[in-house]
Amino acid sequence: MLVLREYLAAKDINPKDLTVAVQGVGNVGFWFAKLAEQQLGVRIVAVSDSKRTLAVTDFANNENSLTLVEHHGHTRGLIDDLHDTHAEFLNRDAVLGLDVDVLVLAALGDVVTEDNEHDIHADIVLELANGPVSGQAYDNLTEKGVDIVPDIIANAGGVIVSYLEWLQNRKGEAWTEADVNDQLERYLQKASHDMVAYAAEHDLSLKEAALALAMQRLVAAK
Repeated sequence: MLVLREYLAAKDINPKDLTVAVQGVGNVGFWFAKLAEQQLGVRIVAVSDSKRTLAVTDFANNENSLTLVEHHGHTRGLIDDLHDTHAEFLNRDAVLGLDVDVLVLAALGDVVTEDNEHDIHADIVLELANGPVSGQAYDNLTEKGVDIVPDIIANAGGVIVSYLEWLQNRKGEAWTEADVNDQLERYLQKASHDMVAYAAEHDLSLKEAALALAMQRLVAAK
């Protein structure tokens, strides 16, 4: 959610204007959707699990969305709980082809490949799973103008917090949740800003920019 927020700010895009579909509403996808809805104001219009997709029937109606705010992490059975008169069940993979602004991939690796990349209609794809877009599909979609925010940045929060936990143990300290969240936000803000700026300066995809910066820092650290 933090990475998407920084990306949208860099592109001068108002999150409240965006429709979002989330593939995979486990611990990653659920909390992304909940926080993005609460803190960014995006409209969650579709979610999917391993069996089916639940999507609102009228994206153009700004009143129609799948509200996750009142849910507290109990993702099992979530789609059944969300189902109402403004939504319908679709097949599991239908979430990939919906005409939304942002497609969030929070399930498995290689769910978007050369075989189904033509199904993608979103202008922005957020990789929250590890490698959900294959290399060739990534290149093809990027060439078509789709901005794919890469997993190396978008799902780095867990690794960063693990580092912060290690740091606390090394120092014999116990930080508050607010302290950890503040540091996490600081790391992700800088990483996101650097990636977007480097991509624009060197005419690279976001993934290429993130990897180029990483390589530069590794070499400089030697």
